[in-house]
Amino acid sequence: MEFFGISISDGKALKPLALDENLPVELQWFYKHSHDITCIDYTFREFEFSLGLDWDPESKEFKTLIIEGSTSMGGFFYRKYSYSIEQLKNDFEEAVNLIQSFKEMSKEEILKRRIE
Repeated sequence: MEFFGISISDGKALKPLALDENLPVELQWFYKHSHDITCIDYTFREFEFSLGLDWDPESKEFKTLIIEGSTSMGGFFYRKYSYSIEQLKNDFEEAVNLIQSFKEMSKEEILKRRIE
């Protein structure tokens, strides 16, 4: 599976990426409403990570997040805000690479990457 041309080999997408890279943000389906654009789940060892792409219509910004566990019980490992689809693609690639790097880390090393 690929998103933005980035291979997702071991994640499970909860819904397809319904974002058209060739359309301006203002013409996208999610523009007027807050939406999860997509979410990809990764499970390895005792960890359950979710990589989410969201849109906030009030601030007109994208959010790229990595959360381990639920948002109320788990923690954030990555959070970036962007205002363009191009920057969103860069943030998404960075987040995918971070999750891939976790596979080479010990549990303690991963937990040190937690940002809150």
